[in-house]
Amino acid sequence: MRGFLLCCITGASVLASAQSPNPFNPQAQPAARADAAISGVIVDETTKQPIADAVVSLGAMVGPREISRAMRHQFSDARGRFVFTGIAAGKGYTIQAAKSGYFDGRYGGSHFLPISVADGEWIRNITVTLRRPGSFSGQVFDERGEPVIGVFVRVLSVVRVAGHDRYAVGPLTTTDDRGMYRVGALAPGRYLAMVPSVQASVPVSASPAAVAGMTPEMEAAARNAGRGIPAAPAMMDFDSITRISLGGFPIPPPPQNGRAFTYPVAFSGGAVLSQAPAVAIESGAERNGVDVRLEPQPAVRISGVVQGPSEALAGLSLRLLVEGGDDLGMGGEAGTALVAPDGSFSFGGVPAGTYTIETSPHISSYTGHRSSLSLFYGARLPSPPGLTGLSTIGGSSNEDAVGFSSTTLRGKTHWARTSLTAGASGADGVVLQLRKTLTIAGRLVGESDPTRPAPSEAPRYVNLESATGAVWLGAPRSVYNRTAPPGEFIIDGVMPGLYHFRGESQGWHITSVTVNGRDHTYTPLDTSTGENFSDVVVTFTNAVQSINGTVTDATGAPVAGATVVTFPVEPAQWTNYGLSPPRIKSARTPSSGEYRLRTLPAGDYYVIALPESQSAAWREPGFFQRARGAAVRVTLTPGETKTVALKVTEVK
Repeated sequence: MRGFLLCCITGASVLASAQSPNPFNPQAQPAARADAAISGVIVDETTKQPIADAVVSLGAMVGPREISRAMRHQFSDARGRFVFTGIAAGKGYTIQAAKSGYFDGRYGGSHFLPISVADGEWIRNITVTLRRPGSFSGQVFDERGEPVIGVFVRVLSVVRVAGHDRYAVGPLTTTDDRGMYRVGALAPGRYLAMVPSVQASVPVSASPAAVAGMTPEMEAAARNAGRGIPAAPAMMDFDSITRISLGGFPIPPPPQNGRAFTYPVAFSGGAVLSQAPAVAIESGAERNGVDVRLEPQPAVRISGVVQGPSEALAGLSLRLLVEGGDDLGMGGEAGTALVAPDGSFSFGGVPAGTYTIETSPHISSYTGHRSSLSLFYGARLPSPPGLTGLSTIGGSSNEDAVGFSSTTLRGKTHWARTSLTAGASGADGVVLQLRKTLTIAGRLVGESDPTRPAPSEAPRYVNLESATGAVWLGAPRSVYNRTAPPGEFIIDGVMPGLYHFRGESQGWHITSVTVNGRDHTYTPLDTSTGENFSDVVVTFTNAVQSINGTVTDATGAPVAGATVVTFPVEPAQWTNYGLSPPRIKSARTPSSGEYRLRTLPAGDYYVIALPESQSAAWREPGFFQRARGAAVRVTLTPGETKTVALKVTEVK
């Protein structure tokens, strides 16, 4: 130990003699003293063994969103130890670590826990845990037990949103020449495999331009400009009025006795999503044998007509969602159908079953661990005919790293949705009525706290979030328009449902929302009336409230791995709080037992510290009701930070 510290201190003495700059203000003069130190160890989350040769980074919290900026780096020694010396006094130092074969880790868990040091102080025993990624693998085979080669396999993870289990879309891969697949880089959680099988249907009379998603106006403009029409995918006639795209999905077996067959969307361990068991993946675990069996079913046709204005029918595409498949996003459909100019549509080659037919300006899904990478790297699902002109993908995330990806179809201003059951003979005569999406407009107001630095810009954006977690409602966002009067906003493409207003940027946080004079800060706005809203005032503040402290056990010793949860005292806010509730937050404690819950709105809260065995209990229905009796009540005034000491408590 002495040799290790002597080496580090000797190397750091040069930095100390140069007088380290103030990490919180790069333009400031060098600090008068730089004689503090921070040391600790990097360990494996599962084995608890030290990790050698990890890259350890000392950083500092900067900016209104408390982002850590790395300042210095070093490797951990053979016993996983590190030490940074020559540090100036400060209140926002951070430690993070990285090593090949592990997910990156940071002191404080999923959020940085800032470290405060005084002149000459030595902060010891900082522990950063790194977790190994997990994986699972299996085989896709058909009804004869033969491997299915070159088909997509998508990972779904089970996540908790607003008190309910939802499916998040994850990485995408393809089977090899043995029908095998493997998906790695998975964080601990519950997973299952899905083999997409989208029957993309178009009318036999559809032109190549229409199949490519071009309206007649777009086609004419392309021809006038001398541009060609995109090539249509390979198609197969299902019947005299419908063709089916053959790209990228399991090829159905040949007809038998004049009857066509198809492969439905398939899941590991079950033919129906609700019956498919999830596989638990722990840190570093490898699960094999997560197989998917494809069973052919007789193919039927679902047809009908869409009623609506002619301009809304142009280039319109419908999605046929499997039962329970609202969360699966693009690629999770049983089929898609391009609507003909007269409004007629036909889904060909789909199995009998219970479905939802929908069309909307948004195609959305929850996204799980590592799923953001799958949007840009590796295998990609083909776009169904007609579904083109997609806008940039955006999203938000909650405390559990669950993202929300909402893709918007440009120019689509109508929606329709209906449920049906198709029997052995299919379903004909389905009528779908298009409805206009709604508009919400109003003002964004910034109220600056004079005790804090004013943000460089006024609030510019606000978005809507489904209070119930309904994926199909999307996440409509205001569009910044520099020609509009300052502070005004418009959100288009809103469908009937319950919504919360969300927005956080440039140091601003929502402090109140009024709609037609009524308070909707935490009460969902119901848009099911079908009316537009024009008198909305969203008020932002740069005041920051937080709760911090230390969690101890019955003996007074700090508790590592506890989960601190804060939730509002008002029972009405314990349900229908959406994906990212501003008043429900959690944090895990490091070895010091310290915690910090940031950017809480002012108000009354309950705070409780749960043992590691109950780290996920707060997501369960009824938890807040059971926990409030054992929790500590805290009131936060604007700009206030409170220190609350907690005893770890098991909630029965």
